[in-house]
Amino acid sequence: MTQFIRKNSLLYITLAAFLLVFIAAGQGMERKDFVITLLRGLSVGSLTFLVASGFSLIFGLLDVLNLAHGTLFQFVPILRSLVGEGLDQTHVPFCRQ
Repeated sequence: MTQFIRKNSLLYITLAAFLLVFIAAGQGMERKDFVITLLRGLSVGSLTFLVASGFSLIFGLLDVLNLAHGTLFQFVPILRSLVGEGLDQTHVPFCRQ
């Protein structure tokens, strides 16, 4: 057990530092704002992961740098804003009024 802890000590230190920063960020804002910030951060992180994994899969398998993922990553928010303007904005999240 102690060997496992010694091997992963850097992981535990990193997780503890992340948890301290996470708690400190939550102290300065309201609960609702903290949850919204957390969800937006997770959504941006997941989109970034999808684009990066697409790049690495295409480049790793085909040895060709295909930039179509970046184009799609830029096209979707533009399409989303155009569709959001035509709909009632109270039912469409993240559309500015």
